[in-house]
Amino acid sequence: MDYIQEIIKRYFNHKYPKELELKIQYWLCNDEKGDLKSEALFHVWNRLNVNYYDCNAKRTWTKIANRLHFKKDSETKYINYPLVASIFIGIFIISILLWKNEVFDQTIQITTTNGEYRTIILPDGSTVCLHPGTQISYKKDFDDTIRYVSLQGEAYFNVKPIQEKPFIVDCKNLTAKVLGTKFNIKNYQEDIQASAYLENGSIQVSIQQNSQVFILKPKEKIIYDKLSKQMDLLFNRNKEQADLSFHNASIHDIMNMLERRFNIQIALQGNISEKYTIEFNPKASIKDILDALCTLDEDLSWEKNNQSFIIRTK
Repeated sequence: MDYIQEIIKRYFNHKYPKELELKIQYWLCNDEKGDLKSEALFHVWNRLNVNYYDCNAKRTWTKIANRLHFKKDSETKYINYPLVASIFIGIFIISILLWKNEVFDQTIQITTTNGEYRTIILPDGSTVCLHPGTQISYKKDFDDTIRYVSLQGEAYFNVKPIQEKPFIVDCKNLTAKVLGTKFNIKNYQEDIQASAYLENGSIQVSIQQNSQVFILKPKEKIIYDKLSKQMDLLFNRNKEQADLSFHNASIHDIMNMLERRFNIQIALQGNISEKYTIEFNPKASIKDILDALCTLDEDLSWEKNNQSFIIRTK
């Protein structure tokens, strides 16, 4: 939540040009990260450290209300300031929502389907290769103090260095913060594992569930298990190894990857609790991959049924 608090703090301290203030207000009312934004806004009040029943509370609230462009009610004589402090965020967000039809949405959203790879260029000149089944969202113009990207799925980033504007990729379980580098980050909703791989440069990876922070060095890969909350750090990985490799992965994560990559359907017959550590050649066919998987685990077999595939336990 550190970057959210930083944006809000800068807003209340008049650190943004006037033309950005409406965009910041509109961003605050977006559903995404709503709980974190609300918590950060409450910090604005708490940091003021006032006695709610002191006359200073009135001046404090007046300052915040003016900053949020609330109109003053000349007929109001008595105000419960603790109550006002707790609900001013809701009033603010509702008022912004009423403007939605008048403020054009500058968020760009791009989605790839299964089997589709797509390369895009971001407003700052950075390039992103989207993997199959991925959705990326970002502002039309990176005119803020940070370059913020929301990702669901997997993508390879080549970030243009801009020292004064950190580049942040938020994919729910993992958040990567960089200045300029090449890296891959993956987090599909249906997968148990999320991961980040650094090709060169440096990135800071934050695990959102436990607030742990890791600084990756080139050729390092971090894997986060969303069920066990455990992390694994792998060393000396090249891009090809990181592209199509699994470390203590479930059969379901492997099947999900194959379905997205080859745009196919795979059914599993039987129960498998085994974890797999295996690497595939990025140019391997679906047949080659399934053969290698069944060689690794002799209790598995596969067959093709029309346009779909079946993996069975013996």
